[in-house]
Amino acid sequence: MRLIACLSAAVLLPSFALTQSVVLDADAKPMGATSRTTIVRSGSSLYNLSIKNDGTLRLLTSADAGATWKDTGFVFNDKNSGIGSGVLTNYCCLAVDSRGWLHASWRRATYPSFYSQYYRNVDPKTFTQGSNIIDVQTNIAKQSATVRSVAMGLAIDSKGYVWMLATGSSWMAQLLRSDQPLAPGATPGFSSVGNLSGSGTASQNPFVVIDSNDIVHCMFHYASGTRTIGHNAYDPTTKKWSGVTRFGTPANNNAMAATDRLGNLHTLYGIGSGPYTLEYRRWDATAGWGKPVQVTSFTTTQLGGSNSQWIFTIGVHAVNGTAYAIYRDFANGGALVVDAKSLQDASFHHVTDIAPSTTAKNIYYVPNVRGSLQPFPTNSLLCDLDVVYLDRSGTKTRVVFEGLDLCSTSTYGTACKGTSGTPALSFGQLPRIGKPFSIDLTGARATTATLFFLGGSMTSWGAIPLPFDLKILGAPGCSLYSSLDATFGLATDAQGAASVKFSLPNQPTLLNSTVFTQYLIVDPGANKSNLVMTEGGQFTIRM
Repeated sequence: MRLIACLSAAVLLPSFALTQSVVLDADAKPMGATSRTTIVRSGSSLYNLSIKNDGTLRLLTSADAGATWKDTGFVFNDKNSGIGSGVLTNYCCLAVDSRGWLHASWRRATYPSFYSQYYRNVDPKTFTQGSNIIDVQTNIAKQSATVRSVAMGLAIDSKGYVWMLATGSSWMAQLLRSDQPLAPGATPGFSSVGNLSGSGTASQNPFVVIDSNDIVHCMFHYASGTRTIGHNAYDPTTKKWSGVTRFGTPANNNAMAATDRLGNLHTLYGIGSGPYTLEYRRWDATAGWGKPVQVTSFTTTQLGGSNSQWIFTIGVHAVNGTAYAIYRDFANGGALVVDAKSLQDASFHHVTDIAPSTTAKNIYYVPNVRGSLQPFPTNSLLCDLDVVYLDRSGTKTRVVFEGLDLCSTSTYGTACKGTSGTPALSFGQLPRIGKPFSIDLTGARATTATLFFLGGSMTSWGAIPLPFDLKILGAPGCSLYSSLDATFGLATDAQGAASVKFSLPNQPTLLNSTVFTQYLIVDPGANKSNLVMTEGGQFTIRM
């Protein structure tokens, strides 16, 4: 097979070429330092909201999962709400409801004397139906433009109510709810349910998400006394707040959060002022907050030339609760990476690099990820991890999109037990054209020979049907799951581990190709054949 031959030639190559990310806008306006959701899916199309240099909100769409994008031509704001002159639009966020309508909120803010916020919704099928532009700061939050806050965020619950963060008082945020589901009409009404942090405290850089029970969770920087992360949850049924929980001391930034359909809230936040630590915590209604899990830690020296240490966001698989931390890995050179942690895992493991290592200033800035519980499954994070970030490292600000297929690798079948336990096959990185990839072996006998093979079939190897039971060869419980179209010999280390590393060729003809794989381990005493097998693995090469 040409594909297997191509992959065989790619094994253990010393270098690799990175593919180009998709640039949505090559000359955008820089946004503030806090990540907010700007990318959603409506129907079968992706939409992303960015800001042009004159303050215009630019709505782009993709009908091919992010491979190509076009400008819709629709503009949410106008000259009275951030375009052209004066204080221009410099923050924005986007949400989607069960009809597929888009809801946008944006801000014009400049320290110390002007802060204003707006809201609008629209049907992206025609762009002829939707609300007027609503002045949130003046007409809903009831605050003057001199009251300082950059509170802004949107979330939509299972009943269609739109929840919005807005200015509560100076450097405080309040939570608003639409008076009717879906915020209908030309001038939809919103009502406040209270400040996030109570009275007399500061709730800065807030973020809002809704869990599977429609509890509205607000994460924020609790900037009073010893600075911490703050959490407060509002129950629309009882109309009560949970009360503020504080953690992450000392915290000098915001927290990002996401929810799953199992009732969990997942959050990611940074603590310290050098060394720096990125931590994860999970909450559920029964157990409350779990213990913190360290994602990464790095020093001021490792931060290098970057002027922003807190570059991160979080996404969560809506069904199985796997958390995906997207962050700048300063501990290992500054790449933008994805790490994952299932509900059963004790720690995070590396999934893939999104963009290469660098300590340049303002690169991989304010990443945000698509994914919300509602509408399910249209905008939920399942297989597709859609990430947007800003690159401000040059003379212009670029808006960059990366789409990852989280379901492009899987295992099948059952491994058989050896003298050191049951060996396991797993995948390092995601199989993406032009990027590094590895297939790993763990739990095998130490310092022994192993055979790794690639195949084009999981149903047959020549005339032999697969899976093939190896009991006939003296290895009961072991099976061959992949055809042997290419094989590689190697040895396990002192821990019983081995890895085959690829540099996937930058060849578009490989796109969407599926390959099968397995490890055979020499294990004297395990059975009559002295051989054991891992489960089978399969991977599909994506962009």
